[in-house]
This record gives sequence, C-alpha cells and structure tokens, in this order.
Amino acid sequence: MTDRSRAHSDTAGFTFLEVTIALAILGGALVVILGLQSALVERTVVERQQREAMVFAREIFSAVEARESSGDPLDTGSYEGTPQDILGGLLPGSEVEEDRSLQPIAEYRTQLFVEYWGIPSVDERAMKRVELLITWGERQPESLQLVLFIPFDEDELSNQNEEDDADE
Repeated sequence: MTDRSRAHSDTAGFTFLEVTIALAILGGALVVILGLQSALVERTVVERQQREAMVFAREIFSAVEARESSGDPLDTGSYEGTPQDILGGLLPGSEVEEDRSLQPIAEYRTQLFVEYWGIPSVDERAMKRVELLITWGERQPESLQLVLFIPFDEDELSNQNEEDDADE
C-alpha cells in the first residue's frame, strides 16, 4: 500500500515547472492584449482629432461660401490663426458659436490661402482658389489640407470689367 500512496501523491498536484510555464504563457498573453488596447486607444484619439479638424474645415468653408454669396467677397492673401480666429475674421460682427460638447483635444493651427485661379481665355478673376491647411500634434504633427474653388459671378465680373473700362 505504501507504493500505491507514494505513486498517487506524485501525480496529485502541479510541479513548479508547470506553474512557471503557465504564468509565462499568461504573462505573454496579457502583454499582447495590453499592447492591442494601447494601440486602440491611440488610434481612437487620432481619429477624433481628424474628425475635429474636418468639422473645423467644414465650418470655415461654409463661412467662406456665406461671405462670398453675401456680396462681401474674401480678399486674396493668407490668413493664419486658430480655427476660431479664422472663423471670427470671416464672419465679422457675428458671434462664432462655441458649441463644443467636448473640448478639442489638440491645439489646431490653421492657414487659409485665397488667390485668383485664372482660366485661359477668361478673366483672371474667373475663379477663386481657397486652400485650407489645418495642422495639429506636437510629437507627430498631422495635417488636413483641402481646396475649395469658387466660380465667379458673371454679372459681378462684367460690372467690374465695365467699371475698369470706364476708368481708363
């Protein structure tokens, strides 16, 4: 009977080597899972920043189009600042709505370039090209660059040409 109880006690539990291997496998799995979680969080932050930049771009382009259609066209040149600064400059006298349920998670820098985009055989002021560049991020700077083309108003352009001819 002593042989039988001795054989049974040898197989009754886990050895130190088995426990060590199990812990190593568990540790490796946890490292992989935490790495994936970290990458997922980072990607979520980047996507939110991109969405915010796109919202700013839509607001700025809407303000440009509103100003152009109101009869107060945007002067050519470049404008720099935060998106709120640019919007405030595009829509003077109106209160820029700060409807942000979530505060921006990055510091955005905005550059707006406005120039005439001449069309051959047509007036050089036939079209405006509005280029918007929004940048953010300190460690890994990211950017969003969009271009908007605004065609000329034929009546306005012909009136300006008549005024220019009359001045000469």
